[in-house]
Amino acid sequence: MAELHLLIHGEGALSLESWRRYLVRRCQRVTLFHRVEQAVPAVEAGDVNALILLAGGDDFSNSLETLRRLRDRLELPILVIADVMSSGHAARFLDAGADDFLAADTDAREVLARVRCKCRRSNTPPGLVISAGGLMIDMTTMEVRWQGLTIHPSAKELLILKALASQPYRVFTKAQLEQILYGAGFCAKSNTIQVFIHALRKMTHRDAILTVRGVGYCLGPAPA
Repeated sequence: MAELHLLIHGEGALSLESWRRYLVRRCQRVTLFHRVEQAVPAVEAGDVNALILLAGGDDFSNSLETLRRLRDRLELPILVIADVMSSGHAARFLDAGADDFLAADTDAREVLARVRCKCRRSNTPPGLVISAGGLMIDMTTMEVRWQGLTIHPSAKELLILKALASQPYRVFTKAQLEQILYGAGFCAKSNTIQVFIHALRKMTHRDAILTVRGVGYCLGPAPA
């Protein structure tokens, strides 16, 4: 089984060190970090597979803020393990950008299996460049260009661009884009996708993403 490089950030009562020891015993490479600024350079170095956020505290406010900052700056699987579990907590973390939400008493083998699953789903062949409709997305560096100029979409905006550019003739429904961003079974706010599309059009062009009335969205043609 291939070794994974995992970043772990701890909050509240959960034991950061106990998780590190468990994962290292199972031949995983683990790096602990305490600030978002420490995680970003490690990910940019190109050898990090996933991030585990150990969430704790009375209302999870610190953990949620950490997750939002990480998701805004990084595109890799993020799993949250919480010392208190409820559907309300799960919704808050998934809405903030987590790829999975687990209770602290989840069997550690299951946690590691879920990490491997998320990594498989997010794996992209190295060196792949997606080019369509005036967009160019380098999947190695995550650099995005519109008509040759670099733009800086957020992590979720980039997921939308990747979906549209990978299948430029396909019309994606709002529900399909929500599933790409949040996973199956998650109900986002009614205007969430519209907000992301509006932001992407401001970065590019109003016709870069077309609205197919009553259906959804597709990538617009390359500018003349």
